[in-house]
Amino acid sequence: MAKGKPRWNAEPRVERQANVSKQVSPGFGPYSWKFNWADKEGPWAWPPPDHETMSMVLSCLTSMESLNRNELINQRSHPVAQDGMTKDAIQRLEAIQKDDYPEVWSLRMQQTQRVWAIPENNVMHLLWWDPEHQVSLSKDR
Repeated sequence: MAKGKPRWNAEPRVERQANVSKQVSPGFGPYSWKFNWADKEGPWAWPPPDHETMSMVLSCLTSMESLNRNELINQRSHPVAQDGMTKDAIQRLEAIQKDDYPEVWSLRMQQTQRVWAIPENNVMHLLWWDPEHQVSLSKDR
């Protein structure tokens, strides 16, 4: 091989660019789930009682992962301020030291079944499994 000639065609390298086509505003979704705040005691403790129910909850949460705030609301999930929660729920928030958050989300699974979560940026910290819709003072229970 002759001196000074490259072994291959030395064309300039094209650097890959990050995909920024999906800019997300903090707190507006799409959301991901974290279980690190899940209440393992009390009346709405995690996990749900059986494998079938837990499977249904995980399936519902998986289907919600790509949704933003408005899409969650369109599927009958919604934020609930503490004044819209039962006295027992407020006392439980105090007991687990999460009463400093202005709202908790009610995530609708099926019929009366709800998962309750606290949003923090684009993460929903799952708190409670509420199979009988007992946390909120909802008129439509």
